[in-house]
Amino acid sequence: MDEIGYAPFDATSAQIMFQVVSKRHEEGSLIITNKSDSEWGDMLGSSILATAILDRLLHQFCLFTTSGATPTV
Repeated sequence: MDEIGYAPFDATSAQIMFQVVSKRHEEGSLIITNKSDSEWGDMLGSSILATAILDRLLHQFCLFTTSGATPTV
């Protein structure tokens, strides 16, 4: 999932996001870009929902971070 949080989530979209993550949990890999875990509550409009989603995402996870800088060639 690329550019998560680029556009705001309404309540229905946030619930759908939870359902997608819940169904994918422990079934396979999920790559999400663009938001740190501290921004999810604001992005989804609910810290409780964000906690539930992050609980599933961060169970047995690998975190890759980048500086956001564009490499020069």
